[in-house]
Amino acid sequence: MQRNLRALSHRICRTTFMYDERVISIADYFLERYQLRLKYPDLPLIVEKKQDGKQSYHPIECMAIAPGVRVSNQKMTREAQESMITKSCRAPAPLGKDLETGRDIAQFNQMNKYLNAFRVKIKDGFSTVPAKILPKPFLVGMAGIRPDINERGQIGYSRPNFKFADPIKLDKPIYFVSVDNALDNAQIEQVKNHLLAGGTAYGMKIHFSGPSDPRVIGGQVEIMKRMMMSEISRTSMFFFVTPEKIDENHYIVKKLEQELGVVTELIWAKTALDLSKPVTRYNVVAKINQKLGGVVANPEVPPELKLRNPTAYARAVADWFPNRMFIGLSLSHGGALSFTERVGGEEVKEPTCVGMAFTLRQTGKRTAVSWFIEKKKPIIDDLTRHFIHALDVYAVSNNKKMPTSIMIFRKGMSEGELKKAAYEMNQVKEAIKQISAERPELKDYRPTVQCIVCMANTSDRLFYKGRSENVPAGTVLEKEATNPERLEFIIVAHNAIKGTAKPVKCTVVKEMQGRVGRRLPLSEIESIYHTLCYINGVAASPTRLPVPLSDSEKAAERQMNNYKEAMRSGEGGIIASITRDGGPENYRRLSDHFAHKFRNIQYYA
Repeated sequence: MQRNLRALSHRICRTTFMYDERVISIADYFLERYQLRLKYPDLPLIVEKKQDGKQSYHPIECMAIAPGVRVSNQKMTREAQESMITKSCRAPAPLGKDLETGRDIAQFNQMNKYLNAFRVKIKDGFSTVPAKILPKPFLVGMAGIRPDINERGQIGYSRPNFKFADPIKLDKPIYFVSVDNALDNAQIEQVKNHLLAGGTAYGMKIHFSGPSDPRVIGGQVEIMKRMMMSEISRTSMFFFVTPEKIDENHYIVKKLEQELGVVTELIWAKTALDLSKPVTRYNVVAKINQKLGGVVANPEVPPELKLRNPTAYARAVADWFPNRMFIGLSLSHGGALSFTERVGGEEVKEPTCVGMAFTLRQTGKRTAVSWFIEKKKPIIDDLTRHFIHALDVYAVSNNKKMPTSIMIFRKGMSEGELKKAAYEMNQVKEAIKQISAERPELKDYRPTVQCIVCMANTSDRLFYKGRSENVPAGTVLEKEATNPERLEFIIVAHNAIKGTAKPVKCTVVKEMQGRVGRRLPLSEIESIYHTLCYINGVAASPTRLPVPLSDSEKAAERQMNNYKEAMRSGEGGIIASITRDGGPENYRRLSDHFAHKFRNIQYYA
């Protein structure tokens, strides 16, 4: 049985409790009760939280880790991260005052004698620049029914009669598993009924199966693997309910998903018991639909454009989304070393992982691939072969037709990466060249390609002049707020729930006009960026980054987690044998070993 244990900083020799109507220390208790004199009475205790709220204390030297039991090695817990973020969030008005106060303390103003000596002029106060607010896009589901999108950008998927654009129809059941008695039998049936009702409401056809006692012991890799292998041919998806939100079971199951080639979904018990709430039920049902190849909604050109310029609107309807492929590219580097690791001369062990997500014929339908490159390398390698694979997957979904236009969103951290992204586009050019050279039917294939670097860590902050709230979703700055030597814009596509909205600076770094397709001007790129932030399908509000780009981050993170899970599970020897020869081929072999078996579904949703 798993226990909820954590280290307690109290020393054994100093921690006391009431025993037999007297106060006794932990060390004396073990000596008296078990005739065991502790060798290390100065070590911390392990405290066990029991279900009745009471606690038991155990010396570390008396504890043994059971085989297969997993322990998180993260430097900071998820709860601590959320707490830190919550406490550090600052609303626009107080953040603006903090920035002004910090500037005055640093004397970064006209009173600075050193800056004045070099005749450097500092502007007092914030810069005031004009901005525009982009119109909200339209999303469309089955039979042309559109969910409502309010002024704040919130999407009303709960609109009566709205059904998914492409709801799944399953032949095989979803296999339901409760891990570590997360739910009892009555609760399991209740969860199934909620999911069936929710799926039916949005046009899905799903059903469940599972053992007579659908409960397994978590943290046991081999037990879970045997269970999944025995049912894999008879199920469409494994649906797990776990006791905790993120625990070792999550990483084990996702690694088995990649290894066995079967889709999985995990929710924790609290979410499962909240499925009676419409919002929670929608979120889970939408994820199931997308993971199994369905589509929630597809984007349409904002209708306001028709009122402003009917000709431009007709042109946008013809080529914004039809035959245009959207791609997101991002990197996931290995975690930073601790102080002790750096002092000890250790190096980063994990390779860097590339995530590439891309849309298919329906813009609302996406998938992704990921692969490894040299650790800490900021430039994407091995892009050519994966780009060819992505084009092939797109063509399969589009009646064997390649896209006429390709728009690439590259995640960037600083302006220093602009030239690197431009260099990476040479690999894209090579991929297109190979396709046209090796395939006679595509000998003249030359699509139009545009690459936009999205710098998410910009220090820019936007404030309403004379107002205290955040700027609305779809706020865009050009010209005065950007580098005049570049084609770029600053955008806030999302609604900040906490703190001050953090904008994204977007720079067009490469444009290749092909024989087919249209090169879009900056104003249309801005509108497409904004529209793509609404197609997440699960989130009922716009995202900060265009969804293909945020999907690429998820795919890279998933691959990196699978790598770490493999190392924790004892596959280090296998991985070492794959990469033993050194050189670039190492990472190709490693990538092929961890490649998932899904071709056109959103397995990472």
